[in-house]
Amino acid sequence: MTWGLVLGFHAACTNFAGLSVVRTLLGVFESCVAPILVLIIAMWYKKHEQGRRVSWFYVCNSLTQIFGGCVAYGVSFASTGFATWRIFYIAIGALTMVVGALVAAFLPDSPVKARRFTDAEKVAALMRNAHFKASQVLESFKDVRMWLVCLATMLSSIPNGGMYVD
Repeated sequence: MTWGLVLGFHAACTNFAGLSVVRTLLGVFESCVAPILVLIIAMWYKKHEQGRRVSWFYVCNSLTQIFGGCVAYGVSFASTGFATWRIFYIAIGALTMVVGALVAAFLPDSPVKARRFTDAEKVAALMRNAHFKASQVLESFKDVRMWLVCLATMLSSIPNGGMYVD
């Protein structure tokens, strides 16, 4: 929800310094999205099930860009005292905060806190991924493929959240 609030603050910017501050804050709050998504998926799904779910994150990321273009097109016809780009940032920021509130209300912190599960189902969900070992964490830092995934995530985030001033 903070990301949406900062997104809405773009409408208040009147100079490059203000825009730079808001874009930097936006990057700070957006930088945790992909790692948190992978963490959430890892809590609920086994390793062989995770790839498809993560790929849907990137597919939906592209779909939100299409949606944003449609919103921008619709807002461009607004005839108010505000610049249309300001209306766009306020609208997308407000929508993001609403979606964030819904996610906060309905997405459980872990399988243990899922309201729709019985106690037996909660235990079964936990046991699906209960084989954590500290040595595996250290091993992952030595794995070149893990660093390549980090690099790919970072490079794919640049066009999605890069600084663009029109």
